[in-house]
Amino acid sequence: MKYELSRIGTISEIAVELGLTYGRSAQLSKIRGFPDPIWVIGNRNKVWELDAVKAWYDERRNAPVLRRKEQVKMMLENLQEELKELEE
Repeated sequence: MKYELSRIGTISEIAVELGLTYGRSAQLSKIRGFPDPIWVIGNRNKVWELDAVKAWYDERRNAPVLRRKEQVKMMLENLQEELKELEE
């Protein structure tokens, strides 16, 4: 059986990976949709797969930008249609 080693870490490593403070990383870990920890040691120590956390963060961070671009594109198309109607 072949095993792959994952990059794993606690909130401290997540903060470094994402370029955030420890506090902000801890806040994010409580948001619904944040990847589940792969280990829970005691009551407070949790360990996550860093690649899964990074993928979640990148997707979440880019989603509002993509939505905003779509909104602007739709507004521009509507304005172009209105301009054509005014020119006729």
